[in-house]
Amino acid sequence: MDGSYRERKTYKMIAHEYEVSEGTVKAGVSRGLAYLRKKYNKTATN
Repeated sequence: MDGSYRERKTYKMIAHEYEVSEGTVKAGVSRGLAYLRKKYNKTATN
């Protein structure tokens, strides 16, 4: 995620739709990605 204009616009749209702050959306996205990465790495190492 390079924080491009389109990405920021998407965060804004999501934030507006769910009535939360942009920061909350970004935090949720990165938490979700970290979770998926950890889950994937766990299955990959086994």
